[in-house]
Amino acid sequence: MSLPKAAAQRQAATEAQRVRPPALGDGAAAGAAAAGGAASQDDAAAMLASREQRRADAADAAAASAARRAQRQQEAADARAQEAPLRRRLQELREAQAAEDALAAAAAQLQAVQEAARLAEEAAAALAREEAAQAKLREMGRCPASFRWRHLGGGEYQCEGGSHFASIQDMGL
Repeated sequence: MSLPKAAAQRQAATEAQRVRPPALGDGAAAGAAAAGGAASQDDAAAMLASREQRRADAADAAAASAARRAQRQQEAADARAQEAPLRRRLQELREAQAAEDALAAAAAQLQAVQEAARLAEEAAAALAREEAAQAKLREMGRCPASFRWRHLGGGEYQCEGGSHFASIQDMGL
């Protein structure tokens, strides 16, 4: 109940107190009885006004409580409404991160394959050089002391006697 309504009720109770039925009969006894009746009417009116005021206060408190509850519910609904787009954005970011991770993994795999191909090419080139060197050594024959050639590594060869050397550069390869 609003404050002006409560004030109107208090004013009505005050008016009820002012308007008293006239005392019946004449004399001091009748006046005393009337005064006692007026006092009990005043008490009854005051009690009625007090009861109405309590009811009005309780109604005001209930209305305020309902308003606070409605406000909390609206705030919760607003929060949920704001949460949904944020959850979607978070999911999008997670998916983007997963895509980036997959892309990084694919790039690492591609790099590993490229490195393996490079190493295979280097090994094939080294094998071709070694085969060419072996062919050249066969063409040259044994060392001047009739020893066979053995590979030392790095394109260098030494005869098994240990006194003669040949390199890929010496063979013209």
